Amino acid sequence: MHFELVIFVRCHTLPEFVLDTVDSIESLFIVKPRIVITVDWNKDVEEHIRRERSDLEIYRSESVCGWGAGMYKLLCEALSWYINKFGFDFDFLLNMDYDLIFTEREADKKLLSNVDGSDNNVGLWGKYVNNSPYWQAKVKRSLPRLIQMLRERSIRFPFQYRIGEHVAGACSLLSRECLEKFYSLGFANEPFRSCGYNLRLADDPLLSFFVKASGFSLGNLDNRAYIAWKETDYEKWFGKCYLFHPTKLLPGSGKWSIKSELDCRNFWRSKRGRPPMNVSAVGMAGPLSVKA
Repeated sequence: MHFELVIFVRCHTLPEFVLDTVDSIESLFIVKPRIVITVDWNKDVEEHIRRERSDLEIYRSESVCGWGAGMYKLLCEALSWYINKFGFDFDFLLNMDYDLIFTEREADKKLLSNVDGSDNNVGLWGKYVNNSPYWQAKVKRSLPRLIQMLRERSIRFPFQYRIGEHVAGACSLLSRECLEKFYSLGFANEPFRSCGYNLRLADDPLLSFFVKASGFSLGNLDNRAYIAWKETDYEKWFGKCYLFHPTKLLPGSGKWSIKSELDCRNFWRSKRGRPPMNVSAVGMAGPLSVKA
């Protein structure tokens, strides 16, 4: 069976919220995608999701990956597992955070419409940043090692790469053609798979760099794909976006709480005709912890 879209929903904890994200996909897409839950080692999360949704594909990592560089490692592990099991049976793969949800009908059509207006050489779409001072400084320090790793495998350095440019890791839409080249060059394998730990680079710049090294460019999603890191006034985005990130709210400098995320999710659930979730149903650790 061939899929237009395969979706990896990555998570550490909070399986009830993960399943709410899955519901937003299944409720609002025109064409059914294959959904894979990629779990960072947490066996409790895997077992909970299998009990609730035995029809979903689940990949659980071999060890704790963690945040930042670990999210690149989790993607690479899950991608290798998927290709070994199913092959490249898709046109596009969306790698997304558990706290990104879809908010409008025909969300898949709206997401993939970004591809139609893109240059043919774009292989990765998302929230594109052409020059992040934060990642620019970190990538500059790591560049000698990255260059060495490429040279050792006779892979050309991507001279069109702009230091600091990246697509935000929360939402990464990749073409099959890009992933086929990415995979054939070994970027899903060691030493690339775990290189971010020593280089102190997260998945955002790593994936973007290796996509460029695969010969593809980066593209931006339209402004109705709302991808941010801190957002408390989520109600104002109703009718203005077809995807929303994050439900994991960080108001000001405050800490995440189950209630803050629950309030956000229940707002969007009401818009798609779902009953509210309750706090007592959400019993696992918060999104910044990894439970073995």
